[in-house]
Amino acid sequence: MWNARISPLPIWGAVALHLIWGGLLLLTDGANGVTAISSLFSAIPSRAGLGLALIGAALCSAYALADRGLPPFFRLLWLLPQQLIMTITAAGCVYYMWLGRFADGVTRPTAFLFADQIPAVIFATIYTLAVLQRVRVAG
Repeated sequence: MWNARISPLPIWGAVALHLIWGGLLLLTDGANGVTAISSLFSAIPSRAGLGLALIGAALCSAYALADRGLPPFFRLLWLLPQQLIMTITAAGCVYYMWLGRFADGVTRPTAFLFADQIPAVIFATIYTLAVLQRVRVAG
């Protein structure tokens, strides 16, 4: 059986991404139309609330990685907020690919939307695998 150790780098990447997105949302409304962020507004419609939720989820995941003594169940609990954000973001990207447009209403060919949005779906999938690995092994 293949038993590769998956790096925590996808989780750290999501931590960085969500800290940046959260900061942008707290400072400006210029990022509101981004498809991934727009998808999250359906769950948290307040720009400041979403910004704080993104930062909070990122900090929870950072803690889950930094505290190597956490039991697996508690590690999972600390990683779940960011997992939820990654899932909503990926689902929103798939939804807008299916609609044939971006969240701001701009229509593009299917191949264009697929090429633009599929990285978020892949990133969410890799993130999920990294979370499962972090919960399965200590540290």
